[in-house]
Amino acid sequence: MSVQVTDCNGNPVTTANGGAVSGTVSPGGPFNLSDEGNGVWQGGWTVGNTPGAATVTVNAVVFSVESNAIGFQSFAVTIVPNSNTQVAQPAAVLNAASYPVTQNGQSQNNVTPGSLAAIFGSQLADQPQSATAPFPLTLDHVTVTLGGQSLLLYYVSPGQVNALIPWELNASSNQLSVVRDGTQSNPLAVTVVNAQPAIFTTNQKGSGQGAILIANTATIAGSGGQPVPRGGYIEIFCTGLGAVSHTPAEGAPAPSKPPYATTLLEPTVSLGGVNAPVSFSGLAPGFVGLYQVNALVPDDAPTGSAVPIVITIGNIQSPAGVTIAVQ
Repeated sequence: MSVQVTDCNGNPVTTANGGAVSGTVSPGGPFNLSDEGNGVWQGGWTVGNTPGAATVTVNAVVFSVESNAIGFQSFAVTIVPNSNTQVAQPAAVLNAASYPVTQNGQSQNNVTPGSLAAIFGSQLADQPQSATAPFPLTLDHVTVTLGGQSLLLYYVSPGQVNALIPWELNASSNQLSVVRDGTQSNPLAVTVVNAQPAIFTTNQKGSGQGAILIANTATIAGSGGQPVPRGGYIEIFCTGLGAVSHTPAEGAPAPSKPPYATTLLEPTVSLGGVNAPVSFSGLAPGFVGLYQVNALVPDDAPTGSAVPIVITIGNIQSPAGVTIAVQ
């Protein structure tokens, strides 16, 4: 349930101005609603084994410092289930570049502003469907909200939804919900982090040959292309590098000419344990939500068909297992 709460003057009720909102469902019991900012409060409950009509009561209270008074308002609604509707069930939010690795022990339900994220679960959509930029807010009757904001979507399927995380989020902890055919899922708690670097891979499984080009070419540095020579430059495509300068509008492509959208934190790149000096780090020019890191392959870099490569930013490392070929 998502409710918009204002005082008698139309001002948003938030925890910062002394507001509190709670809910009770009957049959059932109390449930929590969290402050998502700007007067939006969200919460949910788990339906029992025998779904039926339920009465939900929402209580809102705000304390006025100026008048030393408390205002209270309560309302009740009756919800009748639609037996023909399949309710989406989101289970995890993971980094879109390395989610298979992430599921096997790395952090989940963490998102980084401006990054691409993958939402996993069941009954999320009717069928697979993709979108190209400009990304829509609704795709195949599916919308996703995070912290009270609708997310731009570029892929939906019954088990996975891919979305662009907004640059501005209200707090470090937010509620994510998937709305399918007008029916909202139970919320999923998501934590906003400053950085969560991950390198895209050619097999789209988060490991093996990285989505890494020999600079100024369309040639993969490795399998399916050719090794990059020592002393050459590479272009690494990734996500989750955090805030940038010259931030583009929500869903807009990154600047394709100077000044570019460069990361506020400078990453480091390791090739087989050897530092590879970074010459550029920012959003890939002309793309949405995609980051690019350019680096020099040092003369002492190890050679081989599968040299490990790792990006570190803000003391956070990208998942291991991504490789390139060096000669």
